[in-house]
This record gives sequence, C-alpha cells and structure tokens, in this order.
Amino acid sequence: MSNTVIWNHDLNIIEIKFRQGITHDDLEQVTAKAITLANEHDLTRFLVDVSEADLLTPLVDVYDLPDKRYDELGACHSNRLALIPSSTERGTKIAAFYEYVCLNRGWNVKTFLSREQAIKWLLSPQPGNLDAVKFE
Repeated sequence: MSNTVIWNHDLNIIEIKFRQGITHDDLEQVTAKAITLANEHDLTRFLVDVSEADLLTPLVDVYDLPDKRYDELGACHSNRLALIPSSTERGTKIAAFYEYVCLNRGWNVKTFLSREQAIKWLLSPQPGNLDAVKFE
C-alpha cells in the first residue's frame, strides 16, 4: 500500500495521502488508521489528498464510509475533513458525491482544489460546511 496516514504535529491535523489506485482494502485500512490516530490524540481535523490517485473500488464503498464505517470506528461528528480530489473529471465527480453523502449524514466535509485552501479551512475557527445543507 503506497498510502500514508500521519499526524502533522505542526498543524495538529491528520494527513492522509492516497497514491495510485484506491481499493476497498485501502479505504478500510486508511480510514481505520486515521480515525484511531485521531481518537488516540484527540484530533478533529483531517486533510485527505487523493490528487494522485484513482478510485478502483465501487462507488458504494465511498457511500458506505460516512454511512456506516465512520460511526463503527468511533469517529466524531464534530470532526472536519478537507478533501483534495483528483483533477480528472471522474475524480472531481466522486469527490462531489462523497462530500454530498457526508453532509447529508452530518459529517463536516468540504472539497478544495489546493492544499493551502484546505488547510486554511481546517484551521479556521468558523463553523464547517454543514451550513451548506439546507433542510426545508
């Protein structure tokens, strides 16, 4: 697996970097490792960079992450996750789908085109992206 999960001590965030093809096992392992690390150190901010990767697993696996896995692994809904998608059309659409699914389930996720924008949002004291979902 050429993916990494680290605790960035300078920014006090979890950084996840996917490379090449993302399989079902990659999603499972990286998600579990990141949430465990965050829970052990009381961290609530995640930067997920998939700019160098392609999703090889079915889209339902992306759907299941916020729908099932996050709660099972003990993730907190107050967490904030910034996503840097692949620049391909497919990657951008998958990222938008993931963000939408997360927001609809009460997870605070937002997609960014650059690392700088993502970090700025992660470290900002403002509320996250949940206000983007309107229930009327």
